[in-house]
Amino acid sequence: MKLTEKLNQARGPFYTFEFFPPRTDQVSKTRSYRNLVSNHTQGFNNLLLRITRLADLKPLAINITWGAGGSTKERTLELATLTQRDYDIDTVMHLTCTNMEKGSVDTALRVCSSLGVKRP
Repeated sequence: MKLTEKLNQARGPFYTFEFFPPRTDQVSKTRSYRNLVSNHTQGFNNLLLRITRLADLKPLAINITWGAGGSTKERTLELATLTQRDYDIDTVMHLTCTNMEKGSVDTALRVCSSLGVKRP
């Protein structure tokens, strides 16, 4: 179901969350994101632990912000893919188009589509 349909059908209060990807290294080599258990992880790992806990609240969607000029584009794409695929939460990628090169928005949208992050 599309996010717009979920919004139209929502009865009572619902949750959505917005995340800004950290600038620390990615963890794309990790196979099981739900099994991260260390309390001392930082950056991307820490954010994944928080998303795991917040996913229990059954949010309607998650919004992930793309840094100005694409400064966090890889992390944004990875995080959007994870939340949609591994947590089965509709994910909205908030594209900040400030200082972006011509054509980069179209490229970002094509990459999102290929990773399974669809239009709301």
